[in-house]
Order: sequence, then structure tokens, then C-alpha cells
Amino acid sequence: RIYNGTFDQGDMTRLNYWELTSQEGASAEVNVSAETREAKIEPLQKGDDSGDILFKQTGVQLQEGQDYELTFHARAEEERSIQVDLVSQDGSVSYSNAEPIQLTKEMKPHTITFQMPENTTDLESQLWFKLGGQSEAVYLDDVSLVQTSNPVELQPLKNGDFANGLEAWSPYIHFDANADVSTIDEMLNVDIENAGNEKWSVLVEQPGLSLSQDTTYILSFKAKSTLPRDIEVTIENAAYQRYFSRVVSLTDEMQTYELEWNMTADDMASLKFLMGQVADSHEISIDDVSLEVK
Repeated sequence: RIYNGTFDQGDMTRLNYWELTSQEGASAEVNVSAETREAKIEPLQKGDDSGDILFKQTGVQLQEGQDYELTFHARAEEERSIQVDLVSQDGSVSYSNAEPIQLTKEMKPHTITFQMPENTTDLESQLWFKLGGQSEAVYLDDVSLVQTSNPVELQPLKNGDFANGLEAWSPYIHFDANADVSTIDEMLNVDIENAGNEKWSVLVEQPGLSLSQDTTYILSFKAKSTLPRDIEVTIENAAYQRYFSRVVSLTDEMQTYELEWNMTADDMASLKFLMGQVADSHEISIDDVSLEVK
């Protein structure tokens, strides 16, 4: 998914989620017209190579073996070519095999299709518009990336029994909190000394869940806490848009919790256990996490 592909979100620049970079002596500037809401990228020093000026978005999530379609509208002040590519986090691997795209003065739609390799999931890929090597300004709008293959993944969550330690899971401890996250006897253990000021001050998440629109999911897990308390369980995307949120009450006895919701969009999301905002020190144990299509 591409965020702010219509260049009308965020602050007055309307460029949230986008970044302009240059190298090898090249330089450029970007702005978005309040009237047209098009991103105008104007090379100041064009450089020698198309990759010397990049207008890009990072953190694009791509799943192994899936088909994707990138669409965008583009034009130029004078006829010129650009290259567009989806690449790995470090830029060394091209997923979409960039081909030159010819632009004219007329705003036209363009489409790029590609398939991710088997056994390659990249949750931190980049979309690159390669605009160096030529001096004509480029205008972009309506940038969108959709997954065109849509087999519903019946069990998107991995390592829910913690048999492989914290593999596929990511802890986050905010600076106002103090906690240790580990696995003990194939069970998630969160040892909280100071839970911080926010619910998200202590959290454990599994990102990269491929969820499908109009699909009902059942989330179940076992949990307990040495101190009776509430925790919040959420499903949200990279822009923190929540598709599901529920507060559950933990006791000192291991209990099974089963939660159900209907997904309202095709999206890559994270399951998060929010465990902050409690005064006293305590330990939370979580096990047998599963996420399945109903």
C-alpha cells in the first residue's frame, strides 16, 4: 500500500510519507500545488544517472509470491523519460524490473505489474521514482499500489506458540518505561518494572499480517498477569489506522480470550498487545496466539 498517493495529506507541504533525495552532485526540489494537488519534482542539478534524483516512499510492504499493480499519473514540462521501481530496503534488489517510461506534457496514467519472488517477503521495501539525468520537471499524482492476487491467508500469524522464541514478534519499550521481553518455556513473558505513561509504552507486536477485506477473523490467545490489570489488543496498519481494538482483563490465572471482528479493507497490519500505563511492577504471560479466518 502507498500512503498519501494523492498528495493531500499531512502538513502544509502535503508530502507526508514521501522523501526526495539526491546524490553525485545532483539536486532537486519538490512542492505540491494547493490547486492541482500534484507533486512537482524539479531537477536543479540533473546529475548523470536516473538514480541520482529519487522521489521515494519507504516501508512499502510486499508479500512473497503475490502479484501487484502500481498505477500513477505523470507528465513533464517537456517530453522526457523516467524510471520507476520497487526495490529492497537497501536498494540492492529490484522487484519490478524498472523500465523507462516516456512522459509527455499531458497527464496520463501508467501501470506497472510485477510478482514478488517466492520465499521473499519485504515489509520495508521502497518505491522509487528515478528522476535524475534529465532536467525537465516531472509532475506526479494518484500513486497507488494494490495486490491483484488475493488468496485469503487463512492463518496469517506466525509463531503464536513461541516455540521459536520471539521470531516474527517485535517488542517496543518507550523511554518512559522499563520492561524486559523474553520467552520462558515457549511462552511470552513481559517483566514490567515501570509500565510508563501510555498504553503503548510497553507493547509486543507481530507486523506484516496480510488481512483481507470483508473477512471475519478470530483472534485467540491465553494470558495472565501477576497483577490483575487490563491490556488493550489492537489490529492496526503502518499509519496507525485501527481495524480492531479490544480491552481485556487479565488475572493471575491463565485464561483463554477469543475476539472476533470483520476486516474492512485489504491491508498489511500488525497485531499489538498494549501493556503500558499501570503503576506497579508485574509480569504478563501470553501464549497460544492464533489468528484465523472464521
